Amino acid sequence: MRLTRLARWCYRRRRVTLAAWLIGLVVIGAVGFSLAADTVDNFDLPGTDSQQAYDTLAERFPQE
Repeated sequence: MRLTRLARWCYRRRRVTLAAWLIGLVVIGAVGFSLAADTVDNFDLPGTDSQQAYDTLAERFPQE
C-alpha cells in the first residue's frame, strides 16, 4: 500500500522526482570526489618471488 502511494506521488510530481534524483547524483559525486584518496603506484613487495623478478628486470634492463 505504501509503495503504491509513493509511486503515485512520484508519477504526479515527475519533475520534482527527476530533480531530486539529479541533485542526489550530483551530491554523491561531489562527496565521492572530495573523499577520494591519491593513487599509489608503488610495487614494492619485499620477500616475494614477484619482487625478486621485478628487481632482476630492473637490473638487467634499466630505464633510459
